[in-house]
Amino acid sequence: MADNYKVEEEIILVIEDCNKAIEGMSDLSEINDVISGLLKSDLWKGKSKEKCECIQTAIVTYMMSIETLMNDLKCALSVLLANAYDFESNSEKVKLINTI
Repeated sequence: MADNYKVEEEIILVIEDCNKAIEGMSDLSEINDVISGLLKSDLWKGKSKEKCECIQTAIVTYMMSIETLMNDLKCALSVLLANAYDFESNSEKVKLINTI
């Protein structure tokens, strides 16, 4: 069952990477809050402000979409990991039965 163990390890690593990406989205959200504050000030005017607002809106849209996809991927990987454990357990039981 060494191959199954390797698969389980890889799934766990990908889940950890998903968590890091989700944490990164949180950091990006904090940066976005700072940008929002700056846009509300008088530092930005005219076309520059409009362009920056458009970019900020796009960042928020993509950030939310990516975060949702990462959460969905994490859930799917958790199910896959559980299935890998079940598969390994069932395989061991089948091997045991076949030896009888």
